[in-house]
Amino acid sequence: MLTGCAAEPVDHNSTDVLFTHRMIAHNAQSVEAARLVQGRTVNAKVIKLATQIEQGALNPQLAEWASRWESSPDDAGSVPGEIKNLDELTGLSGHAFTSRWLDTMIVHHRGAITMAENELSHGKNAAAKAFAQQVLDSRQPRLAEMQGMTGG
Repeated sequence: MLTGCAAEPVDHNSTDVLFTHRMIAHNAQSVEAARLVQGRTVNAKVIKLATQIEQGALNPQLAEWASRWESSPDDAGSVPGEIKNLDELTGLSGHAFTSRWLDTMIVHHRGAITMAENELSHGKNAAAKAFAQQVLDSRQPRLAEMQGMTGG
């Protein structure tokens, strides 16, 4: 009988690690994009939406997991829905900004949904999977709202 050699059970897998690191990057971009709204549009719905996006992106649990798991993905690759045009958005205002910002955030939210669906299908950690479900529950209605604001 062996004693004292039992390893702690692993409560996560590489999908959980990848999801966590990608969501940290995704949420950082969400905050950055949401902060661009102030002073660039007078659309009250977009201003309210940006505030909700910024508040929802502030999640210390992700950083805790990344730290506790002491690992990083072998290849995080690009983040689905990555915002690549923030510089372009900073030069716009009014309707042009609002339209381009909504289009950008629609793609960004679709990326979060893709990551969450992958986590739910392939992740192991129950808390990370519960977080992924929260991402779906919050992003899907917000995506529909934004699509309605753009007409499609």
